[in-house]
Amino acid sequence: MLWNSKHPYFYCIGLAGISMGERTILAPNMLPSVNRIGDDGVVVDNGTTLTMLPEKLYNAVVSEFD
Repeated sequence: MLWNSKHPYFYCIGLAGISMGERTILAPNMLPSVNRIGDDGVVVDNGTTLTMLPEKLYNAVVSEFD
């Protein structure tokens, strides 16, 4: 987990994928890694009830509920 200089109130982590039961949906290439200048990765914010995902990853997660 890295402090993000572009967004100083957040921390960033790499996201390899999202697991749902026996299935793992891999994250797009830009999410598994993060660098110290705030590029790529995902923001961790425990003060919100929202989760924002890139559209393709979001659609793959939603399709698991169908």
